Amino acid sequence: MSMSKFASQADYWKDQAERAEAKLAELDGQEPVAWIYDWQAPEGLIRDWSTNNAAEIPEGATNIRPLYARQVPAEPLNARLLDAIKRLSFCAQTTGGTAGRDEGLCAAIGGAEKAIAAAEAQQERPGA
Repeated sequence: MSMSKFASQADYWKDQAERAEAKLAELDGQEPVAWIYDWQAPEGLIRDWSTNNAAEIPEGATNIRPLYARQVPAEPLNARLLDAIKRLSFCAQTTGGTAGRDEGLCAAIGGAEKAIAAAEAQQERPGA
């Protein structure tokens, strides 16, 4: 989305933050579509899966992990994205008296752009 559609950079970044927040809320609320697990059978270790429900997983199964239709972002990425947006917000609210280019604000914008790009890339890569 182009910044030219917004009245200011602050409006653009507010929109980006709201979109990211909505996407994270959507991903956090999803239910697993299947479960993968390991199970020690007499003939050896079996790796299996169930699509109906977790109750079908055999007793004694280990390494049980849910699978989602769309990958839930890893927490460290969420934390980096949140930190970048907080820094950008702080810089945008506290600058204004700087004559010329504000390097702190530009660096915060750059950090937020990188964090957003990383979040988008992870969402596009299943299993990332």
